[in-house]
Amino acid sequence: MREKRGYNMNIKEVEKVTGLTKANIRFYEEEGLVCPKRNEQNNYRIYTEVEIKRLQEVKKLRLLGISIPEIQKIYAEELSLQKAMERRLKEIREEERLLQETRAICQKAIRANWNLNEIDQLEIKESKEEWQERLRKLMTEDLVQTKLTRNELNNTIGLLFSAGMLISMLTVYFMNVTWIKEYMYIGVAAIGVEVAFLIISAMSSDIKVHMGILFAGAIAQPVALTAVMGFVMELIHDSQKSHTAYMKMEYHYIIGLYVLTLLLGILLWLGSKVWKMVLQSLAVTLLIGIIGVGVLTGGFYVSYRGLLGMQGSLILAAGALVYVVTVLGVWQHANSDWKAYNRYHGVYTAGQMVNVFATIMSAAGYNSWRNWRR
Repeated sequence: MREKRGYNMNIKEVEKVTGLTKANIRFYEEEGLVCPKRNEQNNYRIYTEVEIKRLQEVKKLRLLGISIPEIQKIYAEELSLQKAMERRLKEIREEERLLQETRAICQKAIRANWNLNEIDQLEIKESKEEWQERLRKLMTEDLVQTKLTRNELNNTIGLLFSAGMLISMLTVYFMNVTWIKEYMYIGVAAIGVEVAFLIISAMSSDIKVHMGILFAGAIAQPVALTAVMGFVMELIHDSQKSHTAYMKMEYHYIIGLYVLTLLLGILLWLGSKVWKMVLQSLAVTLLIGIIGVGVLTGGFYVSYRGLLGMQGSLILAAGALVYVVTVLGVWQHANSDWKAYNRYHGVYTAGQMVNVFATIMSAAGYNSWRNWRR
């Protein structure tokens, strides 16, 4: 710590100094416990002595068993350290009582020399609230904190992303584009919902919350995207051409964009099983995205040449490229640091890919709550 005093550190140096993993540091940032600035040249996080000191404090509080929500309240001056310690001491007394019961059960098993076939004879009072709560926590930890292999991570992201995209396509199929354009406030409200989902996901570490946001966002996103596309269509609209024709083109464009992104995602997913670098290389992601968008734009130019023209085609191509590359780029980023990921991160990544606003914010490096506050 002393040799680095006065210097700005990157996240690898912070890992060495604090003893915390990169995943933990990022998690504490997402929870708003530390707010490092970013290097204006490369957008990398910069950690000063202030952030290092805060991380050291958080580590000690976590070692004592103080929960993340309580630590947040301590720094927000909504809870005193003294009160937090008193609450923790009460919890410890309860834990000690439960541990004493556990010890008595274990000692009984040792004295009776039981084997695995006799384990059902252990007198654990599973109906008691304390044991039920302990089982719930253990089961949750087993599911969420399990480290994933690269293949397991990609399977988790791929399945959830595919499900989200299919829900979005069904939403587009059943929604009334004309109705949304007539009542523009519906589309604007959907954009607000998507942004709200982005903020909530950055503040929450509950995997259930992220699953809910993923699927709810998959329904809200097409409505929001339709509203955005409505503004774009106004830019390329020829007053001498029918509005109905433009709405039909908008409908086909959104469906085509979803289908293209899903197909490219599946292609990268399957390709990674043959050559793992497929989902690790940004160059491959960019190339696949450019080719896919080129095919989509070419098809639309041929089908709607009378409506689009070259300028309109370029506008739609640019929008499609931004969307496709940012969505697939989030997946590629997860693969570049997969060793720090668990099931929670897999769900979180899939949620970012399904929410178009979250993907763009993530690609810009400003997808967490600390940047909304700055």
